Amino acid sequence: MKKKHLLLIRFSSIGDIVLQTHLVRALRDYYNNEIKITFLTSPEFSCLLENNKDIDHLLLLKREKGITGFRNILNEVKKYHEENHIDFIVDLHGTLRSNLLKLFLWNIPSVTVNKRKLERFFLVKLKINLYKILGKEKENLIYRNFKDLAEPLGLQNLNPLNYTTHISLRSERSEKLIVLAPGAAHKKKRWPESSFFNLAKNLLEDKKFEDYKIKVLAGPDDLFCKIFDELSDLSPSRFENLQGKTNLKQTMEVISKAKFLVGNDTGLCHIAEALGIPVIMLMGPTSPYFGFYPYKPSSILLENSVWCRPCHHTGAGKCFRSENYCLTGISVDKVKESLLSLC
Repeated sequence: MKKKHLLLIRFSSIGDIVLQTHLVRALRDYYNNEIKITFLTSPEFSCLLENNKDIDHLLLLKREKGITGFRNILNEVKKYHEENHIDFIVDLHGTLRSNLLKLFLWNIPSVTVNKRKLERFFLVKLKINLYKILGKEKENLIYRNFKDLAEPLGLQNLNPLNYTTHISLRSERSEKLIVLAPGAAHKKKRWPESSFFNLAKNLLEDKKFEDYKIKVLAGPDDLFCKIFDELSDLSPSRFENLQGKTNLKQTMEVISKAKFLVGNDTGLCHIAEALGIPVIMLMGPTSPYFGFYPYKPSSILLENSVWCRPCHHTGAGKCFRSENYCLTGISVDKVKESLLSLC
Protein backbone atom coordinates (compact mmCIF):
# COMPACT_ATOMS: atom_id res chain seq x y z
CA MET A 1 0.00 0.00 0.00
CA LYS A 2 1.38 3.40 -1.03
CA LYS A 3 2.12 5.83 1.79
CA LYS A 4 0.14 9.06 1.90
CA HIS A 5 2.56 11.95 1.47
CA LEU A 6 1.98 15.13 3.52
CA LEU A 7 3.80 18.41 2.89
CA LEU A 8 3.87 20.67 5.95
CA ILE A 9 4.74 24.33 5.30
CA ARG A 10 6.21 26.69 7.88
CA PHE A 11 8.96 29.02 6.64
CA SER A 12 9.61 30.85 9.93
CA SER A 13 10.17 31.83 12.66
CA ILE A 14 12.02 29.94 15.40
CA GLY A 15 9.19 29.69 17.95
CA ASP A 16 6.51 28.98 15.35
CA ILE A 17 8.50 26.14 13.80
CA VAL A 18 9.27 24.58 17.18
CA LEU A 19 5.61 24.74 18.22
CA GLN A 20 4.58 22.72 15.15
CA THR A 21 6.68 19.71 16.15
CA HIS A 22 3.85 18.54 18.41
CA LEU A 23 1.63 18.08 15.35
CA VAL A 24 4.33 16.17 13.50
CA ARG A 25 4.70 13.88 16.50
CA ALA A 26 0.92 13.27 16.64
CA LEU A 27 0.78 12.47 12.92
CA ARG A 28 3.62 10.00 13.22
CA ASP A 29 2.14 8.40 16.32
CA TYR A 30 -1.29 7.95 14.74
CA TYR A 31 -0.32 6.91 11.22
CA ASN A 32 3.05 5.33 12.03
CA ASN A 33 4.64 4.23 8.73
CA GLU A 34 1.52 4.71 6.65
CA ILE A 35 2.45 8.31 5.82
CA LYS A 36 5.48 10.20 4.59
CA ILE A 37 6.03 13.63 6.16
CA THR A 38 7.98 16.37 4.39
CA PHE A 39 8.53 19.66 6.18
CA LEU A 40 9.14 22.76 4.07
CA THR A 41 11.05 25.51 5.85
CA SER A 42 13.91 27.99 5.42
CA PRO A 43 17.51 26.69 5.52
CA GLU A 44 18.51 28.89 8.46
CA PHE A 45 16.04 27.03 10.68
CA SER A 46 16.94 23.50 9.60
CA CYS A 47 18.72 22.66 12.87
CA LEU A 48 15.38 22.94 14.69
CA LEU A 49 14.09 19.92 12.77
CA GLU A 50 17.24 17.95 12.00
CA ASN A 51 17.32 14.40 13.37
CA ASN A 52 13.60 14.57 14.11
CA LYS A 53 12.57 10.95 13.67
CA ASP A 54 8.97 11.97 12.96
CA ILE A 55 9.98 13.82 9.78
CA ASP A 56 10.96 11.84 6.69
CA HIS A 57 12.37 14.71 4.66
CA LEU A 58 13.28 18.38 5.11
CA LEU A 59 12.64 20.53 2.05
CA LEU A 60 14.83 23.60 2.59
CA LEU A 61 14.09 26.53 0.31
CA LYS A 62 15.55 29.98 0.71
CA ARG A 63 12.99 32.79 1.02
CA GLU A 64 13.78 35.45 -1.57
CA LYS A 65 11.84 38.65 -2.05
CA GLY A 66 9.85 39.50 -5.14
CA ILE A 67 8.31 37.54 -7.98
CA THR A 68 11.58 35.85 -8.89
CA GLY A 69 12.03 34.56 -5.36
CA PHE A 70 8.52 33.13 -5.24
CA ARG A 71 8.90 31.58 -8.69
CA ASN A 72 12.06 29.78 -7.54
CA ILE A 73 10.24 28.33 -4.53
CA LEU A 74 7.24 27.33 -6.64
CA ASN A 75 9.43 25.60 -9.23
CA GLU A 76 11.29 23.67 -6.55
CA VAL A 77 8.06 22.51 -4.91
CA LYS A 78 6.61 21.52 -8.29
CA LYS A 79 9.76 19.56 -9.08
CA TYR A 80 9.60 17.85 -5.70
CA HIS A 81 5.92 17.01 -6.30
CA GLU A 82 6.68 15.49 -9.70
CA GLU A 83 9.38 13.29 -8.17
CA ASN A 84 7.62 12.38 -4.91
CA HIS A 85 3.89 13.02 -5.44
CA ILE A 86 2.46 15.13 -2.61
CA ASP A 87 -1.03 13.98 -1.58
CA PHE A 88 -1.91 16.73 0.88
CA ILE A 89 -0.57 20.14 1.91
CA VAL A 90 -0.77 21.35 5.52
CA ASP A 91 -0.18 25.10 5.54
CA LEU A 92 1.04 25.98 9.03
CA HIS A 93 2.00 29.52 8.02
CA GLY A 94 -0.99 31.10 6.33
CA THR A 95 0.99 33.90 4.66
CA LEU A 96 0.74 35.38 1.18
CA ARG A 97 3.64 33.20 0.04
CA SER A 98 2.17 29.94 1.32
CA ASN A 99 -1.30 30.83 0.04
CA LEU A 100 0.10 31.53 -3.43
CA LEU A 101 1.90 28.19 -3.37
CA LYS A 102 -1.39 26.43 -2.70
CA LEU A 103 -3.07 28.46 -5.45
CA PHE A 104 -0.53 27.35 -8.05
CA LEU A 105 -0.69 23.79 -6.70
CA TRP A 106 -4.49 23.82 -6.84
CA ASN A 107 -4.72 20.15 -7.77
CA ILE A 108 -3.29 19.11 -4.37
CA PRO A 109 -5.83 19.12 -1.49
CA SER A 110 -4.82 21.38 1.40
CA VAL A 111 -5.75 22.74 4.79
CA THR A 112 -4.62 26.01 6.40
CA VAL A 113 -4.24 27.01 10.04
CA ASN A 114 -6.77 29.42 11.50
CA LYS A 115 -4.76 32.39 12.80
CA ARG A 116 -7.75 33.98 14.56
CA LYS A 117 -7.16 37.26 12.70
CA LEU A 118 -10.58 38.71 13.54
CA GLU A 119 -10.20 38.04 17.26
CA ARG A 120 -6.65 39.36 17.14
CA PHE A 121 -7.73 42.58 15.38
CA PHE A 122 -10.47 43.32 17.90
CA LEU A 123 -8.18 42.71 20.87
CA VAL A 124 -5.29 44.81 19.55
CA LYS A 125 -7.20 47.69 17.95
CA LEU A 126 -10.37 47.91 20.03
CA LYS A 127 -9.40 46.09 23.24
CA ILE A 128 -12.48 43.88 22.80
CA ASN A 129 -11.69 40.29 23.75
CA LEU A 130 -13.59 38.15 21.24
CA TYR A 131 -11.62 35.15 22.47
CA LYS A 132 -13.61 35.36 25.70
CA ILE A 133 -16.88 36.48 24.11
CA LEU A 134 -16.81 33.58 21.64
CA GLY A 135 -15.80 31.13 24.35
CA LYS A 136 -12.25 30.76 23.04
CA GLU A 137 -10.21 31.06 26.20
CA LYS A 138 -6.43 31.14 26.28
CA GLU A 139 -5.18 28.27 24.16
CA ASN A 140 -1.53 27.64 23.52
CA LEU A 141 -0.84 27.55 19.79
CA ILE A 142 -0.02 23.85 19.81
CA TYR A 143 -3.43 22.93 21.24
CA ARG A 144 -5.23 25.45 19.03
CA ASN A 145 -3.68 24.09 15.84
CA PHE A 146 -4.30 20.55 16.99
CA LYS A 147 -7.97 21.34 17.49
CA ASP A 148 -8.31 23.14 14.14
CA LEU A 149 -6.46 20.53 12.12
CA ALA A 150 -7.56 17.35 13.89
CA GLU A 151 -10.57 16.66 11.66
CA PRO A 152 -8.96 17.24 8.23
CA LEU A 153 -5.91 15.25 9.31
CA GLY A 154 -7.93 12.47 10.95
CA LEU A 155 -6.60 13.05 14.46
CA GLN A 156 -9.96 13.56 16.23
CA ASN A 157 -9.45 10.65 18.60
CA LEU A 158 -6.09 11.87 19.90
CA ASN A 159 -5.68 13.92 23.08
CA PRO A 160 -3.50 16.99 22.36
CA LEU A 161 -2.34 16.95 25.98
CA ASN A 162 -0.41 13.78 25.18
CA TYR A 163 1.78 15.58 22.64
CA THR A 164 4.55 18.07 23.29
CA THR A 165 7.03 20.01 21.22
CA HIS A 166 10.30 18.25 20.58
CA ILE A 167 13.82 19.01 19.41
CA SER A 168 16.16 16.10 18.75
CA LEU A 169 19.44 17.11 20.34
CA ARG A 170 21.89 14.89 22.16
CA SER A 171 23.19 16.67 25.22
CA GLU A 172 23.77 16.08 28.89
CA ARG A 173 23.12 18.64 31.63
CA SER A 174 26.52 18.95 33.22
CA GLU A 175 26.01 21.87 35.60
CA LYS A 176 23.55 24.05 37.44
CA LEU A 177 22.99 26.71 34.84
CA ILE A 178 20.55 29.60 34.40
CA VAL A 179 20.30 30.98 30.87
CA LEU A 180 19.20 34.57 30.33
CA ALA A 181 17.77 35.48 26.92
CA PRO A 182 17.41 39.30 26.83
CA GLY A 183 17.03 39.62 23.06
CA ALA A 184 13.92 39.90 20.88
CA ALA A 185 13.21 40.63 17.24
CA HIS A 186 11.37 43.81 18.27
CA LYS A 187 12.74 46.19 20.90
CA LYS A 188 9.29 46.70 22.38
CA LYS A 189 9.23 43.04 23.46
CA ARG A 190 12.41 43.32 25.53
CA TRP A 191 12.43 43.47 29.31
CA PRO A 192 14.95 46.29 30.00
CA GLU A 193 18.56 45.18 29.76
CA SER A 194 19.16 46.97 33.07
CA SER A 195 16.60 44.62 34.65
CA PHE A 196 18.33 41.56 33.20
CA PHE A 197 21.65 42.99 34.46
CA ASN A 198 20.27 43.56 37.97
CA LEU A 199 18.73 40.10 38.00
CA ALA A 200 22.04 38.50 37.05
CA LYS A 201 23.98 40.57 39.60
CA ASN A 202 21.43 39.73 42.29
CA LEU A 203 21.66 36.01 41.55
CA LEU A 204 25.45 36.08 41.64
CA GLU A 205 25.38 37.74 45.06
CA ASP A 206 22.67 35.54 46.59
CA LYS A 207 23.94 32.50 48.51
CA LYS A 208 20.81 30.58 47.50
CA PHE A 209 22.16 30.58 43.95
CA GLU A 210 25.86 30.24 44.71
CA ASP A 211 26.00 26.84 43.00
CA TYR A 212 24.55 28.21 39.76
CA LYS A 213 26.34 29.57 36.73
CA ILE A 214 24.70 32.16 34.47
CA LYS A 215 25.02 32.54 30.71
CA VAL A 216 23.58 35.23 28.46
CA LEU A 217 22.44 34.23 24.97
CA ALA A 218 21.76 36.89 22.33
CA GLY A 219 22.33 37.55 18.66
CA PRO A 220 25.19 39.45 16.99
CA ASP A 221 23.03 42.56 16.58
CA ASP A 222 22.05 42.72 20.27
CA LEU A 223 24.80 45.19 21.11
CA PHE A 224 22.92 46.34 24.22
CA CYS A 225 24.22 43.14 25.81
CA LYS A 226 27.63 44.77 26.22
CA ILE A 227 26.26 45.84 29.60
CA PHE A 228 26.84 42.27 30.82
CA ASP A 229 30.61 42.37 30.23
CA GLU A 230 30.98 44.00 33.63
CA LEU A 231 29.60 40.86 35.27
CA SER A 232 31.96 38.68 33.27
CA ASP A 233 34.86 40.66 34.74
CA LEU A 234 33.46 40.50 38.28
CA SER A 235 32.68 36.79 38.26
CA PRO A 236 34.43 35.06 35.33
CA SER A 237 34.00 31.59 36.85
CA ARG A 238 30.22 31.87 37.11
CA PHE A 239 29.08 34.34 34.47
CA GLU A 240 29.54 34.28 30.70
CA ASN A 241 28.21 36.67 28.09
CA LEU A 242 27.72 34.70 24.86
CA GLN A 243 26.10 37.52 22.89
CA GLY A 244 27.01 37.07 19.22
CA LYS A 245 29.24 34.07 19.96
CA THR A 246 26.87 31.21 19.12
CA ASN A 247 24.90 30.19 16.06
CA LEU A 248 21.39 28.74 16.41
CA LYS A 249 22.55 25.16 16.88
CA GLN A 250 25.15 26.15 19.47
CA THR A 251 22.52 28.24 21.23
CA MET A 252 20.30 25.16 21.43
CA GLU A 253 23.18 23.15 22.90
CA VAL A 254 23.74 25.74 25.64
CA ILE A 255 20.03 25.81 26.49
CA SER A 256 19.89 22.00 26.63
CA LYS A 257 22.39 22.02 29.52
CA ALA A 258 20.46 24.57 31.60
CA LYS A 259 18.21 24.10 34.60
CA PHE A 260 16.09 27.16 33.75
CA LEU A 261 15.77 29.87 31.10
CA VAL A 262 14.57 33.42 31.71
CA GLY A 263 13.64 35.24 28.51
CA ASN A 264 11.33 37.50 26.62
CA ASP A 265 8.43 36.34 24.46
CA THR A 266 10.73 34.84 21.81
CA GLY A 267 11.72 31.59 20.17
CA LEU A 268 14.39 30.71 22.73
CA CYS A 269 11.70 30.10 25.34
CA HIS A 270 9.97 27.67 22.98
CA ILE A 271 13.28 25.95 22.24
CA ALA A 272 13.86 25.52 25.97
CA GLU A 273 10.45 23.93 26.54
CA ALA A 274 10.97 21.63 23.55
CA LEU A 275 14.21 20.51 25.23
CA GLY A 276 12.45 19.95 28.54
CA ILE A 277 13.81 23.08 30.23
CA PRO A 278 11.39 25.13 32.41
CA VAL A 279 11.15 28.77 31.38
CA ILE A 280 10.15 32.07 32.90
CA MET A 281 8.72 34.07 30.01
CA LEU A 282 8.38 37.86 30.31
CA MET A 283 5.49 38.90 28.06
CA GLY A 284 4.92 42.56 27.29
CA PRO A 285 3.11 44.15 24.31
CA THR A 286 1.54 40.92 23.04
CA SER A 287 -1.02 38.70 24.76
CA PRO A 288 -1.33 35.08 25.95
CA TYR A 289 -4.56 34.93 23.94
CA PHE A 290 -2.45 34.89 20.76
CA GLY A 291 -1.28 31.43 21.83
CA PHE A 292 2.46 31.82 22.34
CA TYR A 293 2.73 31.48 26.10
CA PRO A 294 4.64 28.63 27.85
CA TYR A 295 2.57 25.46 27.98
CA LYS A 296 4.46 23.21 30.41
CA PRO A 297 3.25 23.11 34.04
CA SER A 298 6.79 23.75 35.28
CA SER A 299 7.10 27.00 33.29
CA ILE A 300 5.97 30.46 34.43
CA LEU A 301 4.49 33.39 32.50
CA LEU A 302 5.04 36.86 33.99
CA GLU A 303 3.08 39.82 32.65
CA ASN A 304 1.83 43.25 33.70
CA SER A 305 -1.73 43.83 32.53
CA VAL A 306 -1.74 47.54 31.68
CA TRP A 307 -4.72 49.01 29.80
CA CYS A 308 -2.88 49.56 26.50
CA ARG A 309 -1.85 45.94 26.17
CA PRO A 310 -1.78 44.24 23.70
CA CYS A 311 -0.70 46.93 21.25
CA HIS A 312 0.52 44.62 18.47
CA HIS A 313 0.25 40.91 17.73
CA THR A 314 4.02 40.57 17.19
CA GLY A 315 5.30 43.45 19.33
CA ALA A 316 6.48 45.48 16.34
CA GLY A 317 6.57 49.29 16.28
CA LYS A 318 7.26 51.78 19.04
CA CYS A 319 5.49 52.24 22.34
CA PHE A 320 3.48 55.49 22.32
CA ARG A 321 3.88 55.86 26.09
CA SER A 322 6.89 57.25 27.91
CA GLU A 323 8.08 53.70 28.63
CA ASN A 324 7.00 50.11 28.12
CA TYR A 325 5.02 49.77 31.34
CA CYS A 326 3.89 46.29 30.32
CA LEU A 327 7.49 45.16 30.84
CA THR A 328 9.01 47.71 33.22
CA GLY A 329 6.17 46.81 35.60
CA ILE A 330 7.69 43.33 36.02
CA SER A 331 10.17 43.66 38.86
CA VAL A 332 13.51 41.94 39.27
CA ASP A 333 12.31 40.66 42.65
CA LYS A 334 9.28 39.02 41.00
CA VAL A 335 11.46 37.21 38.49
CA LYS A 336 13.88 36.10 41.19
CA GLU A 337 10.98 34.92 43.33
CA SER A 338 9.72 32.86 40.38
CA LEU A 339 13.17 31.32 39.94
CA LEU A 340 13.26 30.36 43.60
CA SER A 341 9.89 28.62 43.21
CA LEU A 342 11.37 26.44 40.48
CA CYS A 343 14.53 25.49 42.39
